[in-house]
Amino acid sequence: MAATPVADEARPADSSTKRARYEFENIYDYEMIEEIGQGTYGVVTKARDHRTRETVAVKWIRGGEGDDGEPNLPAVVREAGCLTACRGHPGIVQIKNVATDEETGDLYIVMHRHGARLYTSRCV
Repeated sequence: MAATPVADEARPADSSTKRARYEFENIYDYEMIEEIGQGTYGVVTKARDHRTRETVAVKWIRGGEGDDGEPNLPAVVREAGCLTACRGHPGIVQIKNVATDEETGDLYIVMHRHGARLYTSRCV
């Protein structure tokens, strides 16, 4: 399941209590096995979901353009949204989730794994 947006009207009226706009999985639910591709915007790794034992592909999103090195959250959410909108299309890799490392702030897109060639040539 992809990141779940929280509706604006679900936010409390008290502005001192803010809720997260998106809820992400924890990247430590996945065991990284091997790098299968790399490009300008990220690295794709073969991984195993500790909970289901399923083999997946995890795309790590490199830090953003700013000096702070933060990931470009709008770009990640946009990519995840596009992949989600195309679910079921045979020519599009299927997204499973978006995960984060709370310690570093890095973002990851978790996808079904269909073979290394797809990810090394088209995903990154």
